[in-house]
Amino acid sequence: KETCDLLGDRQPEFKDIPRHKQIRNVFRETMRIYPPVGFLTVRKATSEQKLHKHDVPDGSPIVISPWLVHRHRQLWERPNEFDPDRFDGGLDQPPCAYIPFGQGPRICIGAAFAMQEAMLILATLTRRYRFEPGPGPDPEPTSRLTIRALDGISLRVWKRPQVKHVQVIPEQPMEAAAPARCPFH
Repeated sequence: KETCDLLGDRQPEFKDIPRHKQIRNVFRETMRIYPPVGFLTVRKATSEQKLHKHDVPDGSPIVISPWLVHRHRQLWERPNEFDPDRFDGGLDQPPCAYIPFGQGPRICIGAAFAMQEAMLILATLTRRYRFEPGPGPDPEPTSRLTIRALDGISLRVWKRPQVKHVQVIPEQPMEAAAPARCPFH
């Protein structure tokens, strides 16, 4: 509904992105629950550290999992529940709580572009179609190079009726024209 209300019958454009609050929130929540990658690249500890009760020797490999961080009960209220409204008003978590594209100097260089592109695609699709879960079991996530559904995702898709907006052009006064003459007389 938001997309239709904001766009009418025109295609979404870059300038529309800030106004698509609902689409932004749905995309962010989807990226929280299903981050693109389950585990970020292994890093090395640059010095000896203590992590909770564990000693981490210098040079130890460290793996960070957005999948686990995004479901951590100390970082997220109702972490396993899909709730796009949790992003209203921005994030109230520490920066490391939401890391679908990584964090810090090694954050995905295309993160901002991916976010904008995804929002435009979602706006285009939701303007044209209505989606509902299809028959069959819920998708089972699996981690390969990226997080994806093990056996695909079943959806029902309905095309939305095209609403044509009529532009009303005010009548222009016409100049008085000379009477038409037959070219043969």
